[in-house]
Amino acid sequence: MTFTTPFMQFARGICGLLAVVLVTGSASAALGYRTVPELIEVADVVVYGEVSSVEGLTISRERGPRNGPAEVPAIRAQITPFEFFKGEAVQPLFVSAVRGMEDSPRFGEGEQVILFLESSSDGIGFTTVGLLQGKLDVEDGVVVRYDAAITAFLEELRRLAAD
Repeated sequence: MTFTTPFMQFARGICGLLAVVLVTGSASAALGYRTVPELIEVADVVVYGEVSSVEGLTISRERGPRNGPAEVPAIRAQITPFEFFKGEAVQPLFVSAVRGMEDSPRFGEGEQVILFLESSSDGIGFTTVGLLQGKLDVEDGVVVRYDAAITAFLEELRRLAAD
C-alpha cells in the first residue's frame, strides 16, 4: 500500500512542471501561455484593426468518432485592418469564435484589437491563436493586457515580426 499526502501530490506536480520547463526551456510553454514572440511565430496573420461588425451564427463541430457533429453557438467578427505585421489576409477579414467558452475571445463593434490569427478549419477566415491569448484589446491608446502605450507596442511588434 502506498501512502501519499496532498503535499506529496503537489510536489510531484511541481516536479513534472519543472521537467517540462527543462525540456522545453520555457515556463510559458509548460503552462500553455505564449509570449508575444511565440504568438507571432505560430500565427498565420498578425493584424491591428477595428471590429466593424459582429454576427451570431451556429457552426458544426466534431465531438469525436462516436458522438458525431454538434451544433455550437459562435460569432463571426469582421475586422477593418489598420496594419498587418505578418501575413496577408483577404479583405474583408473575418474572425470566428465559439460562444460560451471561458477562454474564447469576445468581440464588440468599434473596439480596437491586435489579433494573432490562424486559418480556421472551415477555410473561410481565421480563429485567434490560443483562444483569448490571440486577442489584445486596445483602449484609450493602451494595450490593456500589457498596460503599454499603443505606439510603443506597435513599434515593438513591427520589430519582432521582422525578425
